[in-house]
Formats: sequence, structure tokens, C-alpha cells
Amino acid sequence: MRLVAMLALAALLVGCAGAAPAPAPAPQSAPQPAAAIPKPAAEAKPAAPAQPAKPAAAQEAAKAAPAAQPAAPAKPAVSGLRRVTMGTPPSTSGFYIYTVALAKLLQARIPNLNVTVSEGAGAPLNGKRLREGSFDFAITTTAALFAVYAGLDPGFKDDPLKDARLLWLFDPLAQLWFVREDSGITSAEQLQGKDFSPGGKGTGTELLARTFVFPTLGIEPKWYVGGMPDAQAAVKDRRIVGMGKASAVKNPDALIMDIMTSTRIRILSWTPEQVQKVQAKYPFLGTVDIPPGTYKASWNEKSLPTWAEGTGMFALARLPEDLAYAFAKAAVEDTKPGAEGIQAAAYPAVKSADFAEMTATLSTIPLHAGTYRYFREIGTKLPDHLKPPETK
Repeated sequence: MRLVAMLALAALLVGCAGAAPAPAPAPQSAPQPAAAIPKPAAEAKPAAPAQPAKPAAAQEAAKAAPAAQPAAPAKPAVSGLRRVTMGTPPSTSGFYIYTVALAKLLQARIPNLNVTVSEGAGAPLNGKRLREGSFDFAITTTAALFAVYAGLDPGFKDDPLKDARLLWLFDPLAQLWFVREDSGITSAEQLQGKDFSPGGKGTGTELLARTFVFPTLGIEPKWYVGGMPDAQAAVKDRRIVGMGKASAVKNPDALIMDIMTSTRIRILSWTPEQVQKVQAKYPFLGTVDIPPGTYKASWNEKSLPTWAEGTGMFALARLPEDLAYAFAKAAVEDTKPGAEGIQAAAYPAVKSADFAEMTATLSTIPLHAGTYRYFREIGTKLPDHLKPPETK
């Protein structure tokens, strides 16, 4: 028995001696974290399934993955700018269909480009939307564009749109003011004191009437202010005697033709004396003749002299140069013989039109640097005043 007791005591002592070193690893694990990182990381994998930790890790991985991947795909064709918004004229305008066709053309010709068509108005309102970033490029007329560029437009008097740049012109434009025949009015002077719309609110037609032409001639109608559809309805309802509307030179305007289906009208013309007086003050304003028979009426049996502009697209200088270049190239090449002619299919007036020559002749402000580069490449002679300040 004594021998058994002694053996049991010895075993107990041996067991206690073996347990004593156990606390030692704890202090050792703290002093050597660097050596321990690989193993604990590997051994910690079983603990990873704990769900709270996994989503965080997954989120970090997700963030890292997209950051590394964009470098692999091919770069976009134009400065990484894939989505642009184009400001169009009101949908009642004959030019609206051109802008819709233009959006189709640009998307077909320029890879990775998406063009959103957004209804706008004339250069004054479109200029404001360009400035605030709602539009990337928009339709305009040359006289109205010059007015916002030079600060002659009342809305830009204190802050001219000096960074406005023309992209290209696609059609000569006539500014027309017409009256109902039952008003008895046959000349612009007879509009004195009459209820009359200068053109849709925010359009270049309104600007031309209220800022340049009518004040210079001392004619003060009772201006009806409203959108183009409002003015159109007011003429039909006989609430106003007439209105203004921009139109292609050789093709009748859709809005005017619509009014003519139910109302007899007369487009007013301007005398050489009136033209001379206005141009003496505003030399950038030109004139054009509406060809005989454009509108089937006795007052158009002869040509009708009226105010002229060019119609086109404009942007601000901040539009990437290579994007503007691609826009101008697509628009010009689409008018060449043998081209698909997407623009002309929708708007026949531009068939075989020389956009570059038209722009060089009629533009009143500098071109966009991208357009300037493209026109020079195709050999267009450009006056010095069309060179953008950004081009050295």
C-alpha cells in the first residue's frame, strides 16, 4: 500500500510539473506577433464563416474589384464622355425634327455615345441651361447667339456668355412676323399698340423683335408673352393679331402652315429704309428673301425680304475638344454624296448642304476648338474672328 501511495504521489507531481509550462505560451504569443501573423491568419480561416465579418470583407473586395477593372476595357472614343444632353427647339418648330435626326446620327457614328434630347427654346434660354449644366450642346440662331455672347441680350447684360462657341450651322434662317388678314394690318408700323407675340418666350425670334428690330424702328406693340404653343393658340382664337416665328428660307414652317389651315394670314416684309436703319445700329443682322410661292398666298407671289440668320448648334468651350470634333465630322460627312443622309432624310433642306462653308460665312462668334480643327483639316477657309481663344 505504501508503494502504491508513493507511485500515485509521483504521478501527481509529474502531472503538475507538465502543467506548469502551459501559462508560458501566453506570454510568448504577445512578444512575437510578426511571426505569428501567417499562422493565425491561416488558422483563423475556420472563424471566417462568422457572418458579421464576411459582408464587410465582401464589400471591401467589391470596392477594390471595380477600381481595378476599368483600366482593362478599351477607352471610350471621346474623352470618356458617353452621355450628353442636347437642347432642341420646341416640338412645334420645324427644326425639332432635325435635332432628333441629329441625335440618331451622332449615336450611330460615335461609339459609346448616348444623346438625350431635351426640349428647350432659343439661344437665350439654351445659353442659360448650358451655363447651369442642364444641356451640353443646343440649337441656336446666329443673331441671338451673338446677343448673349456680347451681352446685348438683357438677360446676359451683366454676365455675357463669352465662353459660347459655335459647333456648325446647318440651314439659313428667316425670322418671320405674320398677322391675321382680318386684322387689316399690312405693315410693321401698324402693329403699334396691337396685341402681338414677338415669338415664343426665350426664343431668338422674341429677342430679335423686342431688343433689336422693333425698338429701333420705334414700333411698340402690346407684347403677348408666352410659349410658342400659347401664341399659336392665341392667333387661332383671335386673342392676338399675330406672332413671330423662325423658319427655313425655302421651306414653309410647320407652325405657320398649321395656322394657315384655319386662319388666313399675311407675312410682313421690311422696306430697304427699315433695314438700313436697323443695320446701322446692329450691323451683325442680315436679310434674306423668301422665294416666291414658298407660301401659297397672294402676298408671296413676289419674294419677301425679311431678317436672316443661320441656324445651328452651339456649346460652351468646356465641351471636350475631341467630342466637338467628332460631332462636326459626323454632321458634315453625313451630307456628302453617297452618305446615308440621316439628317436629310428627316430635314430635306440640308441635303448636299455645305455646313462648313455656311458656318464660315454666317457665324458671328468663335467656333468651338474641335470644330475649328476639323474645318481646317478639310480645307475650309475660316476668317480670323472665328478662331477660338483656346486654339493657339
